[in-house]
Amino acid sequence: MTKKIIQTTIITLIAIICVIAFTWGAVTIISPYTMGKFSQKLGADKSASAYFEIDYKRNKSDDRLYNLVSSTFYANKYGKTIKYGNELLKRESFVNNYTNKNYIDIVIYVAKSKYYTGNENLVEFVLEHAFHKDGEKIVDFKKYSTIIDSVMFLASSKGDKATLDNLYSSMVVTEKIGEDSFMGNALDSSDGYVSDYEQYVITIYTLTQLQDRV
Repeated sequence: MTKKIIQTTIITLIAIICVIAFTWGAVTIISPYTMGKFSQKLGADKSASAYFEIDYKRNKSDDRLYNLVSSTFYANKYGKTIKYGNELLKRESFVNNYTNKNYIDIVIYVAKSKYYTGNENLVEFVLEHAFHKDGEKIVDFKKYSTIIDSVMFLASSKGDKATLDNLYSSMVVTEKIGEDSFMGNALDSSDGYVSDYEQYVITIYTLTQLQDRV
């Protein structure tokens, strides 16, 4: 009697496991996006990025590609972050229609990935996306200065003076930026907040402080 109960229990458990495995596999095949989101909630970043990559092969939309880029970054798959991030940043539909935060997030993911992989054009990439121009004038630097911040604080945390020096020389010497380089900004910003030029000065000052500490 006891033996029969044990056998029945084992068979039931096997049946349950088979049902779960079948359901898991079916959902993976039918909706890798759902599995990616589920994996993200569990903190399984590598699995999430794998599911999102499968999903992106089926759905090439901007939001699916955004999910893929962010998930590969958190999964430490930096090569793929650079690959797919650059692809997303070339899309006018993303650059023009997404919120500034989403755009900045992707640029930072790619920039940090370039740093971690020793990519040579890191500083050039950072400044290209931090200094947005309308004609000859720089616009919205306050919003995009966080891109520079992310790299300079990362470099500082690694004791990487070479990157800090390269960033400083590129911002100060190459750009040759003055107050008149910014659109519609004066030192005494009328809205009570720092102007774009003041933010530029603050960024340069912070950078020099980090250089001195490394």
